[in-house]
Amino acid sequence: MAAGRGDFAAIVLAAGSSIRFGPENKLLADAGGRPLVARVVAPLLACGLSPVIIVTGHERDQVEAALAGLQVEFVHNARYLDGMGGSVAAGVSAVLAGVAGILITPGDTPNLSKALLERLLSAFAAAAGEKIVFPLTSAGEQRNPVIWPARLLPELATLRGEKGAKAIIGRYPLETIGVPVADDDDLLDIDRVEDLEQWRTGNRHRRRDG
Repeated sequence: MAAGRGDFAAIVLAAGSSIRFGPENKLLADAGGRPLVARVVAPLLACGLSPVIIVTGHERDQVEAALAGLQVEFVHNARYLDGMGGSVAAGVSAVLAGVAGILITPGDTPNLSKALLERLLSAFAAAAGEKIVFPLTSAGEQRNPVIWPARLLPELATLRGEKGAKAIIGRYPLETIGVPVADDDDLLDIDRVEDLEQWRTGNRHRRRDG
């Protein structure tokens, strides 16, 4: 099935308690003048993906407040402590019908850009909406975000606990498309406070040099 832009939903995983980051919720931390999760949502909206669904869990009210005024929808995973699988399932279950594909991304990737999303969406469309599409690092490693065809959404909706979507990718090695990314920093995710501090330093340098 060929896929048009209006056929895509996006899911942002924003439920975790980010234990490695420390006591602060990393998704609410400042990232260039706005909360990290808001920075991730912006390019999804810029690409025209709809709906953009935010799966909440830890500090639900604060995450929703950080995204106030944006064209997003919220789905709460009350069992977020059980692991990421349930958050994926909660988001996917909200949009099982009427989409050609779903783009799933964690809420901690500050360099996610419209340009990268457009490349992934173009690769998905070129494969007639039938392949799993994701970016590849310079070392050939799979990263986020991942675009999923509609036919695999029922499988995603069964995920539970710590079993994430990567296990499903492993079942379909011949049905994936990896899109190489020249700069691995484009795929950066924030795990620790040190990661965010390094990103902030690099972001200041980019703005100064730009």
